[in-house]
Amino acid sequence: GPSLLGCPTRFSSMPESEATLSGQCYCGALEFKATTPKPEVIHCHCKGCRDWTGGIAYSAVPCSFVEFVKGTPKEFQRNGGPTKVFCGDCGTGICNKVNFGPFTATVAAGILNESTSLKTSMHCQLAGKVPWADTSADGIPTFKGFPTPGAV
Repeated sequence: GPSLLGCPTRFSSMPESEATLSGQCYCGALEFKATTPKPEVIHCHCKGCRDWTGGIAYSAVPCSFVEFVKGTPKEFQRNGGPTKVFCGDCGTGICNKVNFGPFTATVAAGILNESTSLKTSMHCQLAGKVPWADTSADGIPTFKGFPTPGAV
């Protein structure tokens, strides 16, 4: 059957108030669906996210439920940090498992089929940002650390 992240018994059916997102890894071995009450992108600038993505930030959508409808992902956890979920064939990072308010995963925004229609809601973990990443020009709210779950 499908591989589930989060709490598979959380919803008996998909709530109408949640948006459904979908995506896949680079090679196509993994396909997934996710639900979120807020289909908005958060850019996390912490060192762990920068290490994992190789970029200046991890751009992700906080989701309440993720289901893999094709393939089985691999997982990795470093030093008690969030569990990273990725494709074992091509290495594409799919999401982080988290426990943050109603959210159980942060899904990589760039691999979502809906990525071009999403808006950014915030930059967080600016205390760990690289000095050459300019977050002032976009006018989006910033947080030195993690925002409270209600702010997301």
